[in-house]
Amino acid sequence: MCIKRDVQAAKLTLGAPDEVYNYSTQLIKDMGTGFILGSGCGVPPNAKVENVKAMVSAATGK
Repeated sequence: MCIKRDVQAAKLTLGAPDEVYNYSTQLIKDMGTGFILGSGCGVPPNAKVENVKAMVSAATGK
C-alpha cells in the first residue's frame, strides 16, 4: 500500500526553502517506505522555484 501526502500550496508559495525542505523530510521520515510526496493537484503557478527545488531535494535525498 502507498500513502500520498502533499506540500501545501501556501507553503510552496509563501514559505521559505528551509521550511519546505524540513517539512518534506519530516513527512518522508514519518511515513517510511511506500510514501509518495507530491505537490497536491499541481504546483501553484506562483510557487517559488527555490521552494519546489527544496521539495525535490528532500524527496531525492540530495
